[in-house]
Amino acid sequence: MADKIDEKIINIFARHKKQYPDLCDEKIVRCENGYYYVCLKKDDHDHYFNSEKILQQRKHWYYIVKVMIETNDNPIIHNYKVAGDKINEFLALYLTNQREGIIVEIDKYGYDEPA
Repeated sequence: MADKIDEKIINIFARHKKQYPDLCDEKIVRCENGYYYVCLKKDDHDHYFNSEKILQQRKHWYYIVKVMIETNDNPIIHNYKVAGDKINEFLALYLTNQREGIIVEIDKYGYDEPA
């Protein structure tokens, strides 16, 4: 189900980029800091989101986070496997400069899929 929502969000942004008329409820919103986001109120089955269910689902996901570290010779990449319920703590280490490196990519996987 998460894949369908991700695809839906990508399609909404693509439609916006090509300046097609927005035919669905979701609108692209520009927040005050210049970033754009899509606000979804319901899932693909037309049900409102349930916060407890979402928090339980994230335990079934993990993220591969690629971090670039500058060295004297060439930059190197560290690939971290981070549990879905630990991703905020992991990212905070880099956002507060407690860890060296720059996050360059984040991919999400289910525990039953190969990375």
